[in-house]
Amino acid sequence: MRLISVFILLITVCTMLEHTAVCSAYPPSAFMRSERPLTRMRDRTRYLSGMSRVGSSMENSIEIGPTTSRPACGKVNRYIVPYKSRRRQVNVHVPQLLCDTPESAPIVVAFHCLGCPPDYYTERLAPIAEQLLFTLVVPVGIERSWNAGACCGFALEHNIDDMGFVLKAVTTIQRLLGPLSSSAVFATGWSNGGFLATALGMMKDTPFKGVAPISGYQYSGFKEVPHVMPIFMHHSRDDPLVRYSGCCTNTTSSECCCGISQHGGDTCVDATSASLQWATHVNGCSETSIEIFKEQVKDGVHCIAYTDCQARSTLCSYDEYGHFNSMAPFPMDIDVGIFFIREACEMNGTWNNTQKVCTCPEEISGTYCLSRDQESG
Repeated sequence: MRLISVFILLITVCTMLEHTAVCSAYPPSAFMRSERPLTRMRDRTRYLSGMSRVGSSMENSIEIGPTTSRPACGKVNRYIVPYKSRRRQVNVHVPQLLCDTPESAPIVVAFHCLGCPPDYYTERLAPIAEQLLFTLVVPVGIERSWNAGACCGFALEHNIDDMGFVLKAVTTIQRLLGPLSSSAVFATGWSNGGFLATALGMMKDTPFKGVAPISGYQYSGFKEVPHVMPIFMHHSRDDPLVRYSGCCTNTTSSECCCGISQHGGDTCVDATSASLQWATHVNGCSETSIEIFKEQVKDGVHCIAYTDCQARSTLCSYDEYGHFNSMAPFPMDIDVGIFFIREACEMNGTWNNTQKVCTCPEEISGTYCLSRDQESG
């Protein structure tokens, strides 16, 4: 009876997941074929139950104006940011400790996948924001989509200026946060959101100090990036939607979902090649000595990092995690958070990777040595 309920729930929420291809890629029969059926079925049930509860309604959202007060800590604050005649939604979670003991803290902007409820991403990452002490910002795409190069949906089809919106949202939230803010701003994103996170990291005069794309990345333009940009990239080798081998119009390759192949260029750029191009062209890594480590860091997760670089460049490949949907949820959210806070720390301080703590010079204070960064603007 419980299994039947899961199947019914799956059918009900398929349209809420990232495009209909998710449902076809993971039909109910996949539960019976999984190597870890009980674990994955429980994950699926929890995820789908959560999906039925969360949404992205603008109800109870506050339109930001000159007199809008600082976000409350320890809860999700829903805001409206006017941009180009549209009212755009942004969710903000400030960790409780920042109200108890105020200091400047990093800001992590997280971009949801195509068709996904943004509140799911907010609920998933808010506990990590509390644990690691960063402010979480989750913008909402129009029709739950982002215009990000080769991907995707309504935003791409209608050429929505999502990059401009995100830049305005970041500066607006920084102003609201006041002394709790900093210039240590980072971007992560899943699938369509990963395409956007990397696009923002590559743009000229970007405010972002590091990116962590998951199941989505840019395929070109690496040589034109005018600055270094730390990257912590994640992709599963069996991703059926945004393929590890890349998405392009080459008819010898399997198509990706959502029209990405049609917008991805003539030649597919696989995740390993994209990671290497980012490392060498963007971050100045040596092509002759690229591996610092290549090891299994978790079950079915293998990471390589590049050496002789001006900024960190790491790719983690996954054996059997698909598109990191609920069949095999993304297992390294905390690692992404640590990647960001380390980058924030090293703007002014020294990071101890064993103890995961930041040591500040005498004239600077704060968990991540960002107080002077805030004072200087």
